[in-house]
Amino acid sequence: MKRLKKSLFATLFFVFLVARAAEPAGLSVAIQDAGSSRFDVIASTTVNSQFSVLISLNLNNLTASSSQTLFNLSGIGNTTLLTLSRTDSNAGYSYGFTYQWNFGYSGNSHNDDYPYRIPYSVNDTFRVGQEYFGAFSHQNTHAIDWTMPEGTKIHAARGGTVIDLKEDSNEAGTDQRHLDLSNYVTIGHDDGSQANYAHLQQNGALVELGDSVTTGQLIGLSGNTGFSTG
Repeated sequence: MKRLKKSLFATLFFVFLVARAAEPAGLSVAIQDAGSSRFDVIASTTVNSQFSVLISLNLNNLTASSSQTLFNLSGIGNTTLLTLSRTDSNAGYSYGFTYQWNFGYSGNSHNDDYPYRIPYSVNDTFRVGQEYFGAFSHQNTHAIDWTMPEGTKIHAARGGTVIDLKEDSNEAGTDQRHLDLSNYVTIGHDDGSQANYAHLQQNGALVELGDSVTTGQLIGLSGNTGFSTG
């Protein structure tokens, strides 16, 4: 008999910008000398992903070209976020900055009329183990658990871009440390929302960071990893 497990599929996860401890793979922000007493704040992306970046500047005798501080980035390349210009060309200057980031777009509205596909074969039927806002682990979360055999093929419920993934874990349990041990694929949609396909088996991601996926495309294999009762 095949072992069963819970496969978490977050049908809708709105992006809220939060501080991250380190730069994500594929994103960096720097200030570069642009000449003529000007400096450019440049974001560089090396993967075809989606990022939100919140910039905080500390300027002395420099003025930013815009008051905008929150930026949405996609694709590969360099993007000039802001240009800094010296206020008094005869005085000294200094600058510093910090930034916060998250995967996906910030500030967009979800398309509530979009018809999501089930995240497994249309020929299969699985029991729902936990619904939206479930007491076990879905508090304040639009997420659904299905109980299915490990190794079940997982399909994209909606097309988009793979903006994050993890597949190196082989642990599951209900200790707090297991919260960060789930394998997953996260897909960003064109309206800024995200879908997170979690609890995948080790090495169970069948897509790469930056891949474009279509609705129904095979993206992973179910497993039992992370915060899960098995």
